[in-house]
Amino acid sequence: EDLSEAKDHSIVRRTLTKGEGWAKPNDGATVEVTLKGTYQNQVFD
Repeated sequence: EDLSEAKDHSIVRRTLTKGEGWAKPNDGATVEVTLKGTYQNQVFD
């Protein structure tokens, strides 16, 4: 899913493993997120 304002795929979201249950966590819920950033084929945190 292209999240960039210009719709140029500069920010893309992919769901690798779909969760179970609710579509959105409740306020105060604990969630686990794995993030990997890349720029010019180099990975960064």
